[in-house]
Amino acid sequence: MKKHNLKQYLSALKGNIEAYVLIGFIFLGTVFYLLIPYQVQKPKLVFGTTFMDMQPSLFPKLASIGLLITAILALIQSLRNPMVNPFKELTRPAIFQIVLVLIILYTFALIFEPLGYWLSGILISAALSFYLGNRNIFTLILLSVGIPSAIYFIFTRLLLISLPEGILF
Repeated sequence: MKKHNLKQYLSALKGNIEAYVLIGFIFLGTVFYLLIPYQVQKPKLVFGTTFMDMQPSLFPKLASIGLLITAILALIQSLRNPMVNPFKELTRPAIFQIVLVLIILYTFALIFEPLGYWLSGILISAALSFYLGNRNIFTLILLSVGIPSAIYFIFTRLLLISLPEGILF
């Protein structure tokens, strides 16, 4: 097993775009974790008890801790075996596709509250699936309705976590 010292890690950091991105994810994971008490609403109390069995902050905490752990492990791996910059070979159409997928995902964040989770999940799943090449209408409908419905059922019925209802409910 090779021994690595700090100088080797710092030299591996130079020009390693993956390491810079992972450092950014470590920063974001830390910020997200620290902001949870200020961004996640406390559950409503009725006669001193809540409607939910779990705290609303549980999943954001798990997600930010998971982001931190995976980013730290990936950073260590990236410093040991630096990756060639994968963005050097991207063509204009590929960059356009990436930007368009990000715009679709941003649209999901914008329509999440007014339309509710279920309807916005169906619309975004259908848009992404179609854009990424699914032209089979049966598969498109099955996936676009089935996956958000399953997630909605798991969260609202099994985990007793409320999701935005939107205009349908």
